[in-house]
Amino acid sequence: MNRPEQRAGLLFLGRKRPGFDEMWGSAMAERVKKAVSNQAWESFVCPTKGVDDASLRKAISECTAAGCTTLIALQTTMSDGRLAPLLAQLWGGPIVLWATPENPDGDLVSSCSLVGTHLYASLLARLDVPFEVISGAPEEPRLIKELDTAVRATSVLPHLWDGKVGLIGYHAPGFINMHADPYALSRHLGAELHHTGQQDLLSAMDAQDEEAVAADVETTLGLGMPLVDIVSDELQVQSRYYLAIKQMMADEHLDALALRCWPELPNLTGQWPYLAMVRLADEGYALTMEGDVDGALGMLLLRALGLETGFLTDW
Repeated sequence: MNRPEQRAGLLFLGRKRPGFDEMWGSAMAERVKKAVSNQAWESFVCPTKGVDDASLRKAISECTAAGCTTLIALQTTMSDGRLAPLLAQLWGGPIVLWATPENPDGDLVSSCSLVGTHLYASLLARLDVPFEVISGAPEEPRLIKELDTAVRATSVLPHLWDGKVGLIGYHAPGFINMHADPYALSRHLGAELHHTGQQDLLSAMDAQDEEAVAADVETTLGLGMPLVDIVSDELQVQSRYYLAIKQMMADEHLDALALRCWPELPNLTGQWPYLAMVRLADEGYALTMEGDVDGALGMLLLRALGLETGFLTDW
């Protein structure tokens, strides 16, 4: 499973009427560009500066065409606050607001970047637009760390908004807090829930091609894991689990999957599905046991952050 790209669009905002120290603002913009180019995630410097309706529309189109997953919006000199609602409407996603410092050598306010950033933040908050705020010079190690965190956090959200999580079976008996409400998931996170039964998994396991199962058993043996009191034929069940889950996730375009394994599956198939699930997790699939939909989404978030998905288990 390829990890999603994180690409930040660097968008500079201003105003048609010049104000404050434009030379300082231009110099700060070059410092910002240099700092952003050295990050682990990809960046796109928007060639158009947003100063009015037309230029902001053009700038957002450029960022969208470049495949940006989040925006870093800067006003190295204070922008036109009337553009904030339009920015939210055009972009439709999370934003990182970066306030840059004043010129320390002058007696007057040189940029008013922090005031402009606070204005945008107050407006975006009222519009329910997710955002992060950072403040500081681009050479500060503390600022660079905060920038990296903000970009990664805001880049994650679109993967939830466009996500589809599967649930095979139900949550573990008595674990009512693990109940997944499809309406709440959609309303608060944007993720859609696809619910199916354990019988569908069993049917998919039975329908696996015998040659494909045999080939996957050989693949499992080739992993070099120590097998204690296990013969190769017993691995067929795990291969059927592995192939069936993989097929179901592909057929339904699932980004994450929660599987209720206890107590039925070992009684129905003779084995727990954990070896198959470990293999899938090792390949980057976001999945959990016990019907834990929240846990599956947590694994999806890890992958979207560029981290290992991990293996969530109660064993």
